[in-house]
Amino acid sequence: MKFLLNLLIGDSTFAKRRAVTRLIMPMVLLILAYLAMDAVLMLQPAYQVLLVNLPYLLILLAIVLSQHFSQGRVGFAALIMGLAYWVIQNRLQTPLSEGTVLLEYVLLGAGLAVNLPLFAMLPERRMFSRRGLIYLVLLISQLGAAAFFVSLISAQPDSSLAGSVSNFLAIYFSRPFEQFILPLRLAALLTLSLGFIIALQFTRGHIADQVFFGSILAVGWTLVKFQQPFISTLLFSATAAVMLLNLFLSSHDMAFLDELTGLPGRRALNTELKHLGRCYTIAMLDVDHFKKFNDTWGHDTGDNVLRLVSSRMINLKGVGKAYRYGGEEFLVLFNGMSAQDCKSHLEMLREAIAEYKITIRDAKRRPSDKKGICMRGEKRPGKQVSVTISIGAAERNQHITTPNEVIKAADKALYKAKKAGRNCVVTARSLSN
Repeated sequence: MKFLLNLLIGDSTFAKRRAVTRLIMPMVLLILAYLAMDAVLMLQPAYQVLLVNLPYLLILLAIVLSQHFSQGRVGFAALIMGLAYWVIQNRLQTPLSEGTVLLEYVLLGAGLAVNLPLFAMLPERRMFSRRGLIYLVLLISQLGAAAFFVSLISAQPDSSLAGSVSNFLAIYFSRPFEQFILPLRLAALLTLSLGFIIALQFTRGHIADQVFFGSILAVGWTLVKFQQPFISTLLFSATAAVMLLNLFLSSHDMAFLDELTGLPGRRALNTELKHLGRCYTIAMLDVDHFKKFNDTWGHDTGDNVLRLVSSRMINLKGVGKAYRYGGEEFLVLFNGMSAQDCKSHLEMLREAIAEYKITIRDAKRRPSDKKGICMRGEKRPGKQVSVTISIGAAERNQHITTPNEVIKAADKALYKAKKAGRNCVVTARSLSN
């Protein structure tokens, strides 16, 4: 049995803004790559040859780094795009009317439209792991089946099978008009895949989704403008650049962001503390009775409480910067502000969290420890509970001059807030009055 928790996790406006930002970056890079077309056409042939091989180098680098950063889905996206680029460069450089070129063109578009969303949905695994090898076998099996089918048609162009395939392509994948080289049904499939990836980004918010979004967009754009020289080279190079940027951003997030709340962690805080001026305030926040809450409702609900607190702290953006300090403790850094100036913002934060009601609809799940089981007892479905926070704040002054001293003073103020009955804000300055 699981908790069904009616809890707003995260600021929806912030999450949507972040999703839009992640989708914009691939679009911008692809547009810039496309605009570079005229400059590429003016290059000397030797440089053009180097440019044609650039996607292979960038994609290989993305695969290597994906293994290093344990980002298998990005690695598989790079592998899929690398294989697609090879097919384009070695199999599709003749008119579509010749031989099996149209068949390979359709198989390429359909295969990418299906496999990119599929690999986006698969659980994250390293490429060179046991599960990753299963994914790799799945991909190779598809390639082998497609290659066998194409070779069979190519070897017997006058067979009944070749005639059936030719009729099928003519009926279902004919061009609706000459300017639009991409068949309408194939375009619809790619559009559906693109919409699916966009929906994933807005619902789950994985940073890797931008790689699959950029890949499908590049594939569709390439197949639409297939007759333009260097179109695949430019757009696939841009997609590989998106992959590399994504890997570096992911590694930054893993190093500096707290996985549970999405807030910057201690490493990010320590970096920021080295660049403070003479005037700043630090606030320490602690969830009241958090251990008791965990014992009563379970650790999953406790995690959701921490997400709730962090989501409300996002509203301080532009005034103060929030960090996950550890456990149920958070820290807010107000650069250039006194403790008195910060107090009103902290009070609004405290009230916003205290006023939010968490509806727990199924309280049958219990923690494994016996103490928690005894504490939980019989609970009614739909019970509403709330959490509160205590806050202690301190500013830099002539007596406490270093960030560590200010943090200690804020921690003492937090202790005073706990002793004062919790659910309140206490400043170090008010302690001396």
